[in-house]
Amino acid sequence: GLLFSPLTGEASALVAGTSLLTSQQPARPGDVLEVYATGLGPLSASPLYPGLRETVQPVTVTIDAAPATVLFSGAAPGVAGLYQLNVQVPASALPGINKLRLSVAGRESNEADITIAP
Repeated sequence: GLLFSPLTGEASALVAGTSLLTSQQPARPGDVLEVYATGLGPLSASPLYPGLRETVQPVTVTIDAAPATVLFSGAAPGVAGLYQLNVQVPASALPGINKLRLSVAGRESNEADITIAP
């Protein structure tokens, strides 16, 4: 499941390299988001990123039903049981509040909000 604020519905999704949620700094198409989740299944050593562990099953992400490119899906460094996905916002993302959802092994997550800049 996606981590999110139960008060606002906002996803735990940071604009990469900023430590800011998308409500604080709206993402733009092409930006990379750090998205946090749980329950994405088994991990194995990453062939691309030494020292990191990636999910065994591929994870897909959509932003308002548009497929987003998943650059990394695996264990969040230094936090047991937490998964991190690095996801590129698709060029087709429209400004405003968008619904983020992920899927792994045919199972869909909850959805949560992210903000895209005008």
